[in-house]
Amino acid sequence: MKTPGTSRLQIARTFIALVTAAIALSAGARAQDCVDYATLPHVVGNGDIIGASDVVVQGGLAYAACDEYGFRIAGLSDPHAPALLGYAPTGDWCDDVDVEGNYAYVADRSDGVWIFDVSDPTNPTHVHTIPTPDYTFGLCVEGNLAYVTYYSGLLVVDVSDPLTASVIGSVPVPGMLRDVAVANGIACIAAWDADLQVVDVSVPTAPVLVGSLSLTGDTSDVEVRGSTAYVVAAAEGLRIVDVSDPAAPTLQGSVDTVEDFVSIGRLAVAEPYAYLATGNGLQVVDVSDPQAPILEAEVGTSAGAAGVAIEGTLAYTAAGGAGIDVIDVSHPTLHAMTGTWSPTEIVTDVAARDDLAYVTGWDPGFQILDLSDPDQPVPRGQVPTVSTAYFVELAGDYAYVTDMSNAFYVIDIADPDDPEIVGTLPLSDYTAGLAVDNGYAYISVGWWGVLIVDVTDPTNPVQVGVADMLDIPGPIAADFPLLYATDAGYGFHVLDVSDPSNPVVLGSYYGGVCGLLVRDGFAFVGGGPGFQVLDVSVPSSPTLVAEVAVPGGANDIAASGDWLYLAGSTTGLQVVDVHDPLAPAYVGSGGTQGSSIGVTASSERIYQAAEFAHLEIFLPHCPGELAILDPSGPPTGACRLAGATPSPFASRTSVGFVLPRTCRVDLAVFDAGGRRVASLVQGTQPAGEHVVAWDGCDASGRAVAPGTYFVRLTDGGTVRTRKVVRVE
Repeated sequence: MKTPGTSRLQIARTFIALVTAAIALSAGARAQDCVDYATLPHVVGNGDIIGASDVVVQGGLAYAACDEYGFRIAGLSDPHAPALLGYAPTGDWCDDVDVEGNYAYVADRSDGVWIFDVSDPTNPTHVHTIPTPDYTFGLCVEGNLAYVTYYSGLLVVDVSDPLTASVIGSVPVPGMLRDVAVANGIACIAAWDADLQVVDVSVPTAPVLVGSLSLTGDTSDVEVRGSTAYVVAAAEGLRIVDVSDPAAPTLQGSVDTVEDFVSIGRLAVAEPYAYLATGNGLQVVDVSDPQAPILEAEVGTSAGAAGVAIEGTLAYTAAGGAGIDVIDVSHPTLHAMTGTWSPTEIVTDVAARDDLAYVTGWDPGFQILDLSDPDQPVPRGQVPTVSTAYFVELAGDYAYVTDMSNAFYVIDIADPDDPEIVGTLPLSDYTAGLAVDNGYAYISVGWWGVLIVDVTDPTNPVQVGVADMLDIPGPIAADFPLLYATDAGYGFHVLDVSDPSNPVVLGSYYGGVCGLLVRDGFAFVGGGPGFQVLDVSVPSSPTLVAEVAVPGGANDIAASGDWLYLAGSTTGLQVVDVHDPLAPAYVGSGGTQGSSIGVTASSERIYQAAEFAHLEIFLPHCPGELAILDPSGPPTGACRLAGATPSPFASRTSVGFVLPRTCRVDLAVFDAGGRRVASLVQGTQPAGEHVVAWDGCDASGRAVAPGTYFVRLTDGGTVRTRKVVRVE
């Protein structure tokens, strides 16, 4: 049971955390030592609405145009988890959707506009089709009129009776027309060949092209608010246009927001912000000053975004194969990134120690930075490598580096101003992982396995073994005599490398294969939509104990205190709470301007290697609120295994655990080889706190030998493990 002192301590910690969060919100995160990532814009949910490319949200429902998958409706009873309610096929490829009353209008490319009765959202019914002269890409509905763009013109459609809707006006418009928005009798049209076209539709039966504005970059979407048009330049950013004089639209301001090889699809406007759906996710632009729009936030999603809708403080992005992502945009002006630094054109990895950062990348290859001012690194020494340096690990006075020319370097870093290559070793293929421990370097090499290199003489690194049972090795971690390795072909492995010439696989788990971090008896392994937590306290039996979804997965993982920082490819820096490794919780994201492939944590900042966007610098996470458990109330969440007290013990120890509900449990003791030694509890137990004694004896009543044992609690499909040591 919790003591009154413990409760007071938690209350005090919570108060301090709340004050810290309040200061951060009022003064802005840039002036703080940390930031609550849960307050930053980040993904908070997802709905499996396959193929979503455009989305409209209203009345607790999401209406999605889903490319070749037709038209779908999702319920938002839980706004963080859109759930499919209804589906209807269409004739071709769905590009755009709008909703008015009980009817949804879908631009179906070569099949015109399809109208659906959505009064029963579980059964949308196709009631009418409006043919168009050519491919149809965009539409909007205002009252009793629908405005439809086809390849080279605009149609005005009377939809006062959707069952008999018909074209009442049309006008040819130059360009490859994409989308249309209407306000105050003016239709603004985004044309793919870079122009904004303006049509007077005040007389619906006789629309007239009255103006145009040439813009840089192909335009893909447009929204109008009053006399202001917000236009997407697909490969560049946002353009803001004054259309108060339709015959002479004028560019007010613009902001370029995208990197190479990324494009913007659609946007939504909820002034003072414009939300852009990009190939990397969501961008939030402050448009309060139309002459100087500012990119405020970027939120990476695992599959990018093609369309976006805003409802309150949530953004719903149409993310294609990933369905609909839900993003909390409550505080778009809060930031975690404090800056970027460009030591080289390409940054691939980073390590930090003692106020110094060690960065690998393209020319010069390896560079040391002074972090006395953590937000403004100062170059110290550098060493050129034959080609782009890729991985870096530190041990003692040496940095160990691999490069893309298949070489391994040992670099003396005792003098940060004058690092020097003291040893090299040629490699047979590309490298995909590097770890150093106890005088050995472990290098994942292409289709060859993990090379084991003796570096006790740094001037003469010598290969002494190879774990060639690994097919396509990736990230690795070392804690001699154990090596933890991922394998793209066969998952995760624990190896005994006490004899480097003869590494042996002790145990395997066929799961994650990306970023890897091992600490305190747990392996955190990236893979799929997030990462897995494996209990590796028994090396012969790595066991999955938890999974958590993280947008973009984990290319690399760093830890600081109870927080993991994940380099999530195009989704950027992701933060996960692992104060209980058996119940990890996704916190939020810090975004990125490039493709994040490496991350490290210093005492004051998080540094992310963002490849083509260079080195990104972030504030560490601090929680906005620490939960207070009410000892008088029922426990919530997953079962918790507190562990054994005392440990080490000689004759008797107590094992505590907490159950959130009445359930069947198995609490047992296992030896280091994974053999069951003693059963402590088996059967149904009530919810609440429990304490069980173990006398150090096996099932036969004999005292077990001194050594390390593991207490394991199983609750259905959940497994919790803690280490306990018996001494004489």
